[in-house]
Amino acid sequence: MAAINEGLLLTPLATAKVWNPSKSITEPMTPSFSGSPGLVGVPEFVADKVTFAAPGTQKQNLVLLAKKAGLIDSEANWAQMTSEVVEELRVRAKKAYVTYGRELLKTMKGGVCTMFTCAAIGWVAENAESLPDDAVVELFAHVDSGAGHGFAVVDRNRTGNADKVDEWGDLCFVVDPWFARHRRTPPGTDHVKNLVVNDPFHLAAYVDFLKEPKARVSQLTFTKAELPTLL
Repeated sequence: MAAINEGLLLTPLATAKVWNPSKSITEPMTPSFSGSPGLVGVPEFVADKVTFAAPGTQKQNLVLLAKKAGLIDSEANWAQMTSEVVEELRVRAKKAYVTYGRELLKTMKGGVCTMFTCAAIGWVAENAESLPDDAVVELFAHVDSGAGHGFAVVDRNRTGNADKVDEWGDLCFVVDPWFARHRRTPPGTDHVKNLVVNDPFHLAAYVDFLKEPKARVSQLTFTKAELPTLL
């Protein structure tokens, strides 16, 4: 955890500007950190829950993504899709996501939360040895009316409910450089947060921030062993 934090603090994420910052989490006297992100967004990925048995609207999106990736003919429809095509599309989308994150690490001067998280996962992919053994990195999203947030969760207790922060377990930690840019003092300025009280990386205000929205959803998973294969 400490190695990941130290590594991320040496990247442009530590000084990148935040587009549309959240006033509710900004620490008093934090130096100016807001600015235009330029291009906004990250590559589209195939969420873990999306499978070959996806409902109609998701099938249409998978077809479009498969055409764009050249996995099926440009005039094809769902009839040409197979479970193997869906899984190949998932892997390619993961590679594109990690590749974009690595590029952001070189050039990012500002962005939204999804860009900060994508870049952080790109760094973790390049430095997978910094992860605990057999770690799983999950791309999470807050689900709320009118607002959302993207962040990464490492080593969550996956037998628990992903929506319940209190069930994520004591070994879990969160990577959220976007939140860190809103703060002035450690551990707020640290790019990782521990959920365990009295840990040096624990911040009660951040745990409250995680719990505030209506729901939390695990969208995409990366294993420690998988990440280097996506480089």
